[in-house]
Amino acid sequence: MVHTKMQEVLRWAHEHQLYATLSPLICGISLAFFSYMLVYLDSDVPGLNPPSPFSPLKQTYLRERRSALHLGYIVALASGLIVTIFLYYDFSSLD
Repeated sequence: MVHTKMQEVLRWAHEHQLYATLSPLICGISLAFFSYMLVYLDSDVPGLNPPSPFSPLKQTYLRERRSALHLGYIVALASGLIVTIFLYYDFSSLD
């Protein structure tokens, strides 16, 4: 029973081209997560210096706060978005 259900799911995914649709998105999310973690783990105090947008704010840090989001985190998230857009865009249709 499980084998037949799995075959139906795989057939449905193949008919709807699910792999071609989700593959660039998964690749972009993976790259954004990897770059984000590189910036996070490379910081002096992970999450606080530079501040992560998802870390809890400390009272002492609020007085020294210059920016709401560090440039490294913006670049990490933008790289995932750019890779996703490039993978969806078909360069062979330019000819």
